[in-house]
Amino acid sequence: MDASSVARQRAKDAPDPRCSLARHEPVRGLAGDDNTYLITTEVAALLRTSPETVRYWRHIGKGPRSFRAGRKILYARVDVEAWIRLLRGVA
Repeated sequence: MDASSVARQRAKDAPDPRCSLARHEPVRGLAGDDNTYLITTEVAALLRTSPETVRYWRHIGKGPRSFRAGRKILYARVDVEAWIRLLRGVA
């Protein structure tokens, strides 16, 4: 393989820089929806706990509302914030 074909292959395999997941940013909601969706590790970082704890909370039905999108578990930021307010008794 020459250098130009290697460069073309790398460019083809590289993540699309326009994709929000490629930059590891929270996923935005649908058009007209001001929701931001977080993945398990982002929720864990926000709550200063481990991703395993967030997964356990989801398993026993204790954590913030979540839903499955393919193989990903997503949490709407507003749901996470509402859950925190509920725990704090500010709801």
